[in-house]
Amino acid sequence: MPVKVYKIKSEDSQKANQVTREDAFARNGYILRDSQSLGIDGDEKYLYIEGPENFFEEQEEKLTDFEELEGSDKKEIQELFEKDEENVASGVGSIFG
Repeated sequence: MPVKVYKIKSEDSQKANQVTREDAFARNGYILRDSQSLGIDGDEKYLYIEGPENFFEEQEEKLTDFEELEGSDKKEIQELFEKDEENVASGVGSIFG
């Protein structure tokens, strides 16, 4: 499934919270984190979404206020999200392991 990563300016933070509360986002799954939790300076948030292409087509209008990252920027932030999720999964595994 495609993965898209969006950079969200601090002034659009409330809008990001509203958009991600919608059922379509909850069903597909997403991760919304502030830059500090990813080890990045700044006051932006980042939205990581993995979903089928038709999800992005249907939700495109709701995501236009956010900057879609591409190329090396996308890869760098995507790796931070995935590394963070692996750490969470391994932590849970050690609890129940």
